[in-house]
Amino acid sequence: MFELPTHRSTTEINSEIVGTLSFDGKCLFFERRNNSGTYVPLWPGGTRFDGKTVTLPMADGGNGASAAVGRQIKLRGTNEVPIGDEPDPNCRGLSFSVVQLAQ
Repeated sequence: MFELPTHRSTTEINSEIVGTLSFDGKCLFFERRNNSGTYVPLWPGGTRFDGKTVTLPMADGGNGASAAVGRQIKLRGTNEVPIGDEPDPNCRGLSFSVVQLAQ
């Protein structure tokens, strides 16, 4: 199991980005459609990643929405990342705090 960068609990959604997830063995990236930017998503605590699929948690502790690497998805959340919630400095890209994902 790969440890994902997480953010403090936030429910703010002021942005939506469309693209695909990619994994290089160290970092999970989000590549925006039409090559318009690379993001390093910050995930809600409890999100799991097995190297192929990201699964967000549900409030009751069960599994929520999931998305596979390489498939086009939408991430909803905010690009206003609180200090202290920055991703690994070895993972280059813009930060984005994910609240929801959709296929």
